[in-house]
Order: sequence, then C-alpha cells, then structure tokens
Amino acid sequence: MLYRLSQNPLILAFVVGTISFATIAGLRAIGAVEWLELFAYDLLVQFRQKDMVERESILIVGVSEFDIAEYGWPLSDAVLATSLQEIAESRPMAIGVDLYRDQPIPPGSERLSEILSSSRNVVWASKFGDEATPGIPPPAGLQDSERYGFADIVQDSDGIIRRGLLFLDDGQNFEFSFPLRLALVFLESKEIYPAPDETIPEHLRLGKVTLPPLEPGFGGYAEEDFSGYQYMIDFREGLSPFPMVSLGDLLGGRVPSDSIRDKIVLIGVTAESVKDYFHTPLTRNSEGLGITYGAVLQAKMTNQLLRHALEGIEPTRALDERLSLVWIFAWSLVGGLLVKQFNSPWRFSIAFAALILSYGLVAHFALQQSLWLPAASGLLGTGLSVASTAFIFFRFERRQRSLLMSLFSTHVAKEVADEIWRQRHEFLENGRPRPQRQIATVLFSDIKNFTTISERLEPHTLMEWLNAYMDSMAKVVAESGGMVEKFIGDAVMALFGVPVARTTENQIAEDAKNAALCALAMRAEIDRLNMTYDKAALPRITVRVGIFTGPLVAGELGTADRMQYTVIGDTVNTAARLEGFAKVLEKEDTDGGCYIVVGETTAARLDSKFSTALLGDVELKGKEEKIAAYELKGYNDVTS
Repeated sequence: MLYRLSQNPLILAFVVGTISFATIAGLRAIGAVEWLELFAYDLLVQFRQKDMVERESILIVGVSEFDIAEYGWPLSDAVLATSLQEIAESRPMAIGVDLYRDQPIPPGSERLSEILSSSRNVVWASKFGDEATPGIPPPAGLQDSERYGFADIVQDSDGIIRRGLLFLDDGQNFEFSFPLRLALVFLESKEIYPAPDETIPEHLRLGKVTLPPLEPGFGGYAEEDFSGYQYMIDFREGLSPFPMVSLGDLLGGRVPSDSIRDKIVLIGVTAESVKDYFHTPLTRNSEGLGITYGAVLQAKMTNQLLRHALEGIEPTRALDERLSLVWIFAWSLVGGLLVKQFNSPWRFSIAFAALILSYGLVAHFALQQSLWLPAASGLLGTGLSVASTAFIFFRFERRQRSLLMSLFSTHVAKEVADEIWRQRHEFLENGRPRPQRQIATVLFSDIKNFTTISERLEPHTLMEWLNAYMDSMAKVVAESGGMVEKFIGDAVMALFGVPVARTTENQIAEDAKNAALCALAMRAEIDRLNMTYDKAALPRITVRVGIFTGPLVAGELGTADRMQYTVIGDTVNTAARLEGFAKVLEKEDTDGGCYIVVGETTAARLDSKFSTALLGDVELKGKEEKIAAYELKGYNDVTS
C-alpha cells in the first residue's frame, strides 16, 4: 500500500489531500483554528497598508495629556461648548463628540445645552450597555433626537477590534451606532439616505452598497458573538489616516478654517491616561500589540461607511461554508501534488516556496477585492498534505534504500552505491529491482589448486587466509567501479555495468575497461598478499581470471525470505569458461600470480593502452561456436 501510494502522485495527492482536508475541516468545525484564521487575517490587513492614503474627509480634535493638564478632566461643559462653537464657525459638515456626558459638569452647562439645541449637525456618543455594564445616555436634550449613537466597540476574544456595529436592539431599545449617525449627517448633504436592500429588505443599503450583517461562522470566525447588525472594519485607511489637531490648538485659534470646512470633525481622547484605546490588526507587530485611540477607531468606521456609500467600495465578505471547504480541499490536494518534487530537495524547496508565495498572493489579492478567504485553514491543509506525503515518501525511501543497500552496498564503492540510489527509479519496479536485459561485463576469478590448499591448512588458518584474499578482492572490485555479485567458495564473480543499465557504446566500453583494470589491480594485490603469506609461511595464491562483455538479464532471484540480486545468461557462462581456459597460461613451476583471459567482445572495447595477446579461437565448454580469446598482460606497457 505504501509503495503504490508513493508511486502514483495523483492517487497519493488525492488520498493524503482528502485526509488532510478532513482533519482541518474537523478542527475548523470545533473552532480550533479560529485564532489562526484571525491572525492570518491581521497579517493580510497589514500588507494592505501600502496602498492607503490620507483621508481628508475627517479631522480629529484630540484631547491630549497637555490638554488635560490645561483644562482638567473631565472637560467642563464650558470647554466643550467653546470647542463646539469654534468648530461650528468654520462650517463643518458634521461634528462628533466621542465623550460620555450623561451628567452636567459645570460651569457652562446651560450654554452647552443651548448650543446642542440650536445645532443640527452635532452627534454625541452614548453607551448602549448590556447586562454586565449599564448604558450611558447622551446629554440632556439629545436623548429624544437622532443626533446621538452608541460608541460601543465589538472586541474579539483575543482582544483585537475587527468588527463594527450599525445597530443594536435588545428588545426594548433600538439604536444607531455613533459612526453611522455621523456618516448619515454627512451623506444627507449628498441626498443619500439609508434604505432597505431591494432583494433582501432586512439588509441595509447605503448609497451604492448593501451592507449585509455578519452571521455566525463568517470568514474565520467560529465562536464569536454576532448579535446586533455587525460588519467587518476593513482598515483600508491605514494606521494614521486622518489629520489630527489638539484641543489646545483649536481653542488657541491655531486650526485654519479650511481644515474644518465641509468635513466631519470628531472630538475624542488621545491621552493614554484616560485609557480610551484599543488593539486592531494594524497595530499587531513583532513587538506586541500597539494601540488605536477610540476617536481614531470611530473615525475609521465613519469613513468606511462614507466609502461604501460614495465610492461603492464593497464591504468585506467571505466564502460561504461550502465554498470554504472546497477552497481548503483544493489546497490540500495541491500540497499533496508536491510529491513529484520530493526526489529533488532543491526542486521541492523551490516548488514549496512558490506554492506558499502563490497562496499568499491569492489571499492578499482576494482581500484587496474585499473577499476574506480562509487563509489559515487552506495553508494548514497544504502543510499537512506536504508533511504527510513527505512522511510516506521518506518511510518508503528509507525502506527502499535499506533494500538497495542490502543488495549492493556491501560489495560496491560508495560512489556506485550513491549512483544506484540516484537512478533507483530507472531499475526499480513495485519496490523491487526490475528484471532487465542489458549489456554488461562479467569478471570471474578462481584460485588455482584451492582444494589441495584447503586440505593442508587448519580450518581457522584456512578461513583467515581466504578471508584476507576475499576482502582484498572485494575492495579492488569496488574501487574499480564494479560490484561483487557473489562469492562461490574461492571464486569471485564481479559485474561492471550493473545494476544501473549502461545504454551507450561509450558506457559499455567504459565498463569493459574498468573490468580489465580491475583484473590488473587484482594481480598487483595478489602480489602484495603473497609477500604477506610468505612471511607467515602460508601458501601463495595463483588466480585465474576470465572477462567477457555481452547481453545478460539482471534481476532479483530467490524466495520471499531469501532474495539476491543476480545476473543470468550466456555472457555469465562465457566469462566462467574463459576463467577456466586461463589454465593454458599457467606454467608448471608457477607458485603465484594472476592470469587473465578476456573474450573478443571485451578486447574490442579496450584501447591501445592495454597490452593484449591473441590466444586464438578457442572452443569453450557448452558453446557451439568458437570465440577469440586474448591474454591481458598489462596497462601502459606494465606487463605481468
């Protein structure tokens, strides 16, 4: 099962993607990823800041710490009355006071009441209240008018402000929000009034745009309270989008009339000691949470309503749950498809980075178009698919590498073993070496008079003597780029050009040359061994070698419990027969050395640096036709 999945990227992507999707969908259903969705939303909102410009429709008059020191706190009715009169003389479109004032604070209370009674464009902030906190009404004289609105803020469970309110209704009281009241006063001059949507009368239409209320499960939300008529604050204005002056500047006559005329002027607190500030997506950063003053937040919501009505900017909307699940499922599948790149770490890294970048750009572009995609859930689906697929692949490759190395690494050079691993897909099928017909070079070597020698030596001495020889020969084969296929008693069978198929004539010729060089290296190693054996008073070794190049079939042979990679075919038999034919080169008085015979198909692929001598056409046991045999004497004029 593991292998079949890892070999079919589409099936693997579908299976892993489906499991990943189901996991993320389950976590999403219980609200476990809400905090990640909101965090991702905040990041996307921050990235959108670059496109924002200063908005001139609203002027904020901030009550700073210096103003509190100068005029006291809370501000007296006289200070507020003077402030309203100064602003009114410059003919603003609307004046908003984001200060609670349910009780008179003399002096100047009567004067303030007179100004409020005579002014038609002043909007005062109130507090709607709930079961936990009582409401705060506007100043006397405004409670029965349409010139006040609640300034209550909707705060998410993580302390961030992302949502605004248009209306609240507790069954007894129905009120407009402070930003909506301000916006309506401004829009009245444009002859724009709130109206029910033509299709869904329960939805509010303001100018060019309908503002549907948020519903439970909107966007990345799962467990937040959506009572009242809520909407997403889009924060398109940026961090500090509105001109701001201090109360002292206003009362000191240092605010030009042009900066007030035909604008909304909003009076609010900008002194941190009053603690009228909040956390928003724009103030989330690596150093923690910054602050947004309540007056600035009210200005943002007011300006957003103006943009909706006048510019037709759509409110933030989200995919319905079905489309959200489709989005998550699609990205879970895409993550699984990266399986194709797992065989190359750098290609996988590039593909994964490109995938994440593409994902971020899609989510960013969508929010630019006022569409909130479930970014965190989709990214989690992608990541889980990638991690799961990687786990499957690495488990399979670990098993596959273990298999290959058990078959080949003991008797091949590290470079050859690495090459086998790199090209494993060329000769593996269903997790096992694929039987294949190829052209390779086979080397057989055998010790002369081994039976006689074995009878003369003690078992322990014999095994040490033979193991030293076998170990040396295996190293020579590996260093020459070959593979020891098997040890047969005292015989060594080595292969060149296996298991990775060699397909070009140059590659086949290279294998033949490597086999010839291996035989010559074996001769040199045998000379060294014989010197060691002479000192230990052990028998010297004489070896016969046969080499032949030709077609053969390579594959895994054996039972389920005992498998071995091997080769079969006439080429193998011919190499073995040539090793036996090397007896004709031995001299009766020899007691050491190495005699090498190569077939014509091998000799034809050796270059002029090899010294060979034609032995003639020989008849080999089991073969009907004679073949030309050559003695391999040396390389670069170095003779045996």
